[in-house]
Amino acid sequence: ITLRVPEGTKDEDIIKRLNALFYKKWIKERKEYYEDSLPIYESEIERLGLKIEDRSMDELKEIVEKYVKKYEPMFKKPKSITYQAMYGIWGKCKNKERLIFNPILRYLSEKYIEYIVYHEMVHTYVLNHNPPFQRRMEERYPNWKELDEDLTYWAYLIIVKNDILF
Repeated sequence: ITLRVPEGTKDEDIIKRLNALFYKKWIKERKEYYEDSLPIYESEIERLGLKIEDRSMDELKEIVEKYVKKYEPMFKKPKSITYQAMYGIWGKCKNKERLIFNPILRYLSEKYIEYIVYHEMVHTYVLNHNPPFQRRMEERYPNWKELDEDLTYWAYLIIVKNDILF
């Protein structure tokens, strides 16, 4: 479990909060969940052959731009592409015109980077995950829901197992 608190928070305030019944119960539930899930995550990472890549941000930007250009004819050309550390998401599309990618993508294999770029490019066409979005995803990635699930294993591999944040 990673605990994030505002800078300057006193240790005794953190301990006091964590000793509250609600948080004790939550921590116990999380611990049990992860103890049960870890073997599954480990076997899925092995089955999928996931290996952390060691890329610079410049290399990531080249890969992202390559795939944005590849998919521009099918969708709307984004006005900007930026990179921002975001907790729990790989990328996002703002107002159908700005693409924002998580720098942690640099640790994924190129196959998954392309998938995430395509996903965000579809959002230049439709903002939410409604049926038109799903149809566009299925045109290129009939197994897109499986790939989304694979990203959960990537997150575990990068953040939990290798303690990489941003």
